[in-house]
Amino acid sequence: MFKNKPETEGDGVVLEGIEKAFKGIALKKVLNKQMAPIRSKYGLKQIDLDILQYLTEVGETTSTDICRSLDRNKGQVSQSVLSLCARDLLQSEIRKEDRRYVYFRLTEKAHEIVGELQKLKGVILAELCEGLSDAEKTEFERIVQKICINVDRLYREAF
Repeated sequence: MFKNKPETEGDGVVLEGIEKAFKGIALKKVLNKQMAPIRSKYGLKQIDLDILQYLTEVGETTSTDICRSLDRNKGQVSQSVLSLCARDLLQSEIRKEDRRYVYFRLTEKAHEIVGELQKLKGVILAELCEGLSDAEKTEFERIVQKICINVDRLYREAF
């Protein structure tokens, strides 16, 4: 991942841990499996849930922003957004000041699904933090925030 080798063996272990955590392949698989009952209950795909969760965070946005933030292609996002609108889970709006963009936001019906997702994520987070003291959780959160800032900076510099 990095051009320069770690200075010490311990740095290599830390870097491997960070790479593993940020790739999150195992965690992503666990989350997808845990979310399967919600997807099944509402007849949704994972990308649909990802879009609903993202809109919960940002309030409203365009499909271009969704593509960029979720790292999905326009075709995937377009199909999902159309499906979510047809199911009355998303509301679209074209603004008079700039008719080139369509803005999407959650409907009341979508908030029920998002509520279930947030409860599930709370349970999963509690399981992930099992055995950590409150002080360790606070310190971990502080460290992760700093690492995320650095990752964002490195990403912006690279792209």
